[in-house]
Amino acid sequence: MTIRLLALSLCAFFVCGCANIPFFKPSTPAAETEDATSASATPDPATPAADAENSDREAALRALPEGTVVIGEKQPGILTRWWQSIFKKKKPEIPVAQAPLWIGTIKVVNSAERYVLIDSRITIALPPGEILNSVGNDFESGTVRTTADRVHPFFIADIASGNPAVGDRVYSPK
Repeated sequence: MTIRLLALSLCAFFVCGCANIPFFKPSTPAAETEDATSASATPDPATPAADAENSDREAALRALPEGTVVIGEKQPGILTRWWQSIFKKKKPEIPVAQAPLWIGTIKVVNSAERYVLIDSRITIALPPGEILNSVGNDFESGTVRTTADRVHPFFIADIASGNPAVGDRVYSPK
């Protein structure tokens, strides 16, 4: 029972007493003189000079390498550092641009009936109604919608918008 009580009091001491106390505080003569001079010459925070000094200080703090201990700043305690070492913060994943899926090229255009015949080099069966974009001369020339009419390697697509031409390449924007 006494061991449990001792362990509980030791944990309470660390949690309550040491949560925000720095693990170590380097003592150098330069740091001691800096503290003494800064305490005597503290500017009034309402003056513009104080704002400029604060922004200079913030810029200097951002320039310091990570992990540098700054005297007078609140540092994370032992338990906080231990917790952060076990459960590291996840960095957000940067989205990677997906290359378009090139379907094929337009071989025949019937503008009166508003359909195109596409020569497809891929073996993926596109579902009817999927929107595809056509590109000619490095510009998007139109969009087409796939139909169920297909004989490999060709399939028919209805013209949804634009004016696709023979030779335009077709890709899926998904």
